[in-house]
Formats: sequence, C-alpha cells, structure tokens
Amino acid sequence: MTTLPEGTFYGDERARRHVGGLLLTETAYRPGDVLPRHDHERAYFCCVLRGGFVESDGRESRECDPSTVIFHPPGTAHSDQFGGEPSRCFNVELDPMWLDRIVAEDGELPAGSVVFRRERANWLARHLHDEFRADDLAGGLAVEGLALALLADAARVERAAKGAPPRWVDRAVEILHASATDDVPGLSEIADEVGVHPVHLARVFRRHHGCSLGEYARRLRIDRAREALRDSRLPLGRLAYRLGYADHSHFSRAFRRATGLSPSEYRRRVGSARTDGASIDQDGSPSGR
Repeated sequence: MTTLPEGTFYGDERARRHVGGLLLTETAYRPGDVLPRHDHERAYFCCVLRGGFVESDGRESRECDPSTVIFHPPGTAHSDQFGGEPSRCFNVELDPMWLDRIVAEDGELPAGSVVFRRERANWLARHLHDEFRADDLAGGLAVEGLALALLADAARVERAAKGAPPRWVDRAVEILHASATDDVPGLSEIADEVGVHPVHLARVFRRHHGCSLGEYARRLRIDRAREALRDSRLPLGRLAYRLGYADHSHFSRAFRRATGLSPSEYRRRVGSARTDGASIDQDGSPSGR
C-alpha cells in the first residue's frame, strides 16, 4: 500500500493554493479511473465537485457524488473507482497544528473516515471552494474560518458517535429554556442560531432527547405551568398570559392534554395534597409519602 506524502493526490492537479497551514487543491479524474489502495500522510477533506466514485476502505463501500464531503484522518486506507463521466474533487489538506487546535477546543476527531451528505459540511466546503477560486487577500481569512468549521463538524460526529450530545444540541436546549414562556423560535431559527441544517438539528436532537424540539418546548411550558399553579394564586387567565398561552382556554386545553387535568383541578389537588401532607406526581395525581 502507498502512503501519499504531504501535498500529493492521485489525478490531474488543476489548481493549488497554500493558506495558513492548509493546502487546497482541485484534481480531475477520467471516466473509469481506479486509484489503488492508499492512505495520506496528512488529514484532509475531499469535496466532490462533479462526477463521482465508489470508495472502499476494505470493510464497506460508499458512493460519493456531488452531495458528498469526506474527512480522512491521517493513515486511513482506501481505494477509489470512478464512474462513467469526468470527475473533479476539491481537497483541503491540513497541517497537524489544525488537528491539535480542534482537539484542544472541541474534543476528539474521528479515528476513521467520515462521510457528510447534503449537510452543513457540504455548504461549507462549497463556499471554501469559492474562496479558493477567488484567490484574493481577504479570502485567506474566509478559507481558514470555513476549514475550522469543517473540522468542528467532524468533531461533532465523533461526540455523537460516543453518545455525548454535540455542543450545538446543548445550545438548542438553552434557547428552548430561555423562551419557554415566550414565543418559541421555529426550527429554522434555532438551526441558524446553532449553525447546523434544520433537518440535521431535528434528527440529532431527537436522537439525544427522545422527542422533537416542539415536544420538548411544550413539556418545558407545562413544567413551568405546574410550578406556577403550585406557587402562585394568580387568576388562571393572567397566569395563562404569563406562561405564553393565547388565553385561558388555550392554556386549559394544553394542560389537560399533557396531564389529564385542567389547571383548576391541578391547583385544587395541589392545595389538597399540601393540606393532607401528600406529594403530587408529575401527572398531577397525589401520592403518599
């Protein structure tokens, strides 16, 4: 097996540029080209610009088309079989200091190759390619920022694989908690705020929390309502307004759907339980001590 040294890729190199410890190259391939099993001395991202290929790492094969971005850590072996049309790839090779930087700031990077499809990584790589082609003085800063964002996405994949939620999921939870009694932002707004695609946010959030963002927000509001009914004697209409419901009826419908009790029934049970020395379960029913 061949190990390709720094700055070396199979294919016909069409353009090259160095920016702050990054080597950016665009490579072209003929229909039917076969790249033998090899690895790279340095980590790199590959963005498929046109055409495509099938990549195999010896355990599995994956189709790579123009929706695909691949992250290869150093030393990850693979072979490639190109399809029936001319192909182009954009490669972002990373100086080891870049890996050290992301590990220090954002945790571990994957030990094996990671494939991103139709997600934020593809958007980042395409914009990075635009900056690469522009080749102006200001573009260097943009290139470095986009490359760092790509590495952060790879680190998030590793955290998710280990069961820990990515930091942007925790940030989404913070946004929901902050807006529990106000108008809750929509999925797209939260996705923009945390910096991921809405579909990716929805999928990863459900995986870690077992519900959608909307369901999580509704639970938060009901929890706040329970606390308010226990601790406040405000009339239910005013309490509904404070909790962010349109009116008393809206509050009552939502609360009954979640707990099986109306707000007034829950409040009476809370008062009765306090008098009798019992506690209240989450569904609103009293339980003995």
